[in-house]
Amino acid sequence: MPGLSFVFDASETASQSQPQQLSILSDTIVLPNYQSELLKQNRNWSLYTTAYPGYPIHQYDTDSVEIIIEGKIYNKSPEQITHEIQTFVDKYINKQAGQEFLAQWLQQTDGQYLIFAMHKQSGMIFIFNDVFSHLPCYYTISDKRMCLSRSLRFVRQISERSEFDPLAMSLYVMFSYYPFNKTFLKGIKRLEPASLICISTDRATIHKEKVHTFNFDHKEHAGLSLKKSAKKLAEVYAQTAKQHCCQAEKNIVMLTGGMDSRAVAAAISASQTPYTSISWIDHQENAKNDVTVAGQVAQILGVEWDTFRLPPMKGCEVYQLLRMKDGIEQLERSFINPFLKHLIDTYGRNAQIITGNTGWSLRYALPDTKLSSLPELASYILKKHAYFSINLISRLFGISEQTIMDEILHHLEQYPETKIEQKNAHYIIHERAINYLLQGADRHRHYLWHDYPDFSLPFFRCAINCRDEYKKNYVLYARVLRELSEPLATLPRISGSNYKDICQPLSKSIKQGCYLTNPVRLFKKYVLKVRPVAVPKPKRHPHAMIKIMNEQLGHTPVMTEIISRKTLKEITDHASDLNPQAMSTLFTLLSAIEYHASENCTLEKYPEEIMDARIE
Repeated sequence: MPGLSFVFDASETASQSQPQQLSILSDTIVLPNYQSELLKQNRNWSLYTTAYPGYPIHQYDTDSVEIIIEGKIYNKSPEQITHEIQTFVDKYINKQAGQEFLAQWLQQTDGQYLIFAMHKQSGMIFIFNDVFSHLPCYYTISDKRMCLSRSLRFVRQISERSEFDPLAMSLYVMFSYYPFNKTFLKGIKRLEPASLICISTDRATIHKEKVHTFNFDHKEHAGLSLKKSAKKLAEVYAQTAKQHCCQAEKNIVMLTGGMDSRAVAAAISASQTPYTSISWIDHQENAKNDVTVAGQVAQILGVEWDTFRLPPMKGCEVYQLLRMKDGIEQLERSFINPFLKHLIDTYGRNAQIITGNTGWSLRYALPDTKLSSLPELASYILKKHAYFSINLISRLFGISEQTIMDEILHHLEQYPETKIEQKNAHYIIHERAINYLLQGADRHRHYLWHDYPDFSLPFFRCAINCRDEYKKNYVLYARVLRELSEPLATLPRISGSNYKDICQPLSKSIKQGCYLTNPVRLFKKYVLKVRPVAVPKPKRHPHAMIKIMNEQLGHTPVMTEIISRKTLKEITDHASDLNPQAMSTLFTLLSAIEYHASENCTLEKYPEEIMDARIE
């Protein structure tokens, strides 16, 4: 994993020397042309980096502070950044409301970053990240010891924490991501957005706090009309897109048939920033219609467009992703690895890939039913987002349903919102968007920098402060697209997964700013007249996946201590009836357990095995 790694150990029994730590970090490298090196060190701490040439890691030195920044900040100059970070450190050292200053700074600083700062005189260390935690990193803190890294495997090995967390795993299998900043290892967490870690190296004390949390109760732009809201958002989108593109030698927009990619392409075009575009098509051509619409988008915008045909997904690609993301990322997503390699070969690593990252801030995130309590909200979340029933998960991991429910309720209570429906919005954006979707974006950064202006801070803040009613049925989203490019708002879009050949319209009613009071009627009126709807063909899961899962369970003793063989067999025997995402999640978890608990990995035995889900 490219990025920073930090180890602090003031204990009397330091378990590894700096050369040993560097060797452990070097062993996490998966792709070619990477290098791990020691950046800074002191008697009880070390700061390392793992990167390929061109990966953004910058060092600055001021009168009182040494600063290292991983990532990119888009709306401020290096001089402004270093001055403001030095101001924060000085305020904190002098007990002049440093945390409050940092909280405001993070809310004004657009970017994807992890920052290390050391006060020269006192030796005090500060580590903090952006308000979305765009660059996932993991940490563990114990008495006088701490390890933080972009590599989960490095944290596990340095901290020697190898005990699995069945409760975290149960939540993962239900939702397909680790909510509440959990990982599958006890004592190791993902660093929350807008977190600050302060380390006094002299006193050997470590303090961590979260300095900012979004509150969805308050809507600053609630008084704006739909038209003015859309116009403001379009202006912010274009301005932000321009800022995010100016730091790359070449910008490549990954086009699909959906709204998100066409919106980001339209925003970049509106900013008059040069870019090229590309689409991938799977070897079975399930995404053929998606690519057709993408080509129409490129033609309307007058931008260069290319396509890349993906080969079948093989076991070697799956195993590579397991090593790259340590089992946190869905292994089914390894199908895109050849495409990312193609981008490097064609454009080089100084280019950046740009996508629309699902536009969550523009989507209607309130419950579709009245909820009056947190238990009702927890049940609603399980009903809407869980791939497996809580009863099945309880039997699979041997954890009571109440324990799982209590864990969900505990975290919902921590959200700052007082309105139940806005806590649901917080869950969707914070847990699913940040803890799931941003992991995929980070996967891309193993190859080249990945950006998504629709998850930029200015656009996000503007969008979440618009009236929720405008977001129903994509009304506001469509109006923003209309502001950016009128022709794109009339193109049909491919709904949901690229494997679904169901065309959804941006209807005349949406274009005029009216609400879709009867989506079914409008679907029949506008879509069925365009072309017949092809019902998606059922999938069956690749035989190799089931075979590998059974092998993993057979030769990894710790796995049977966590997972019920009987319940797992119940699931695999009915795999063809389950959502492919559900089976992929279970496969990913079993592969992660084996990878971290055993010296051998079953996936290594099947490098040429085709792992795609077949179409019957």
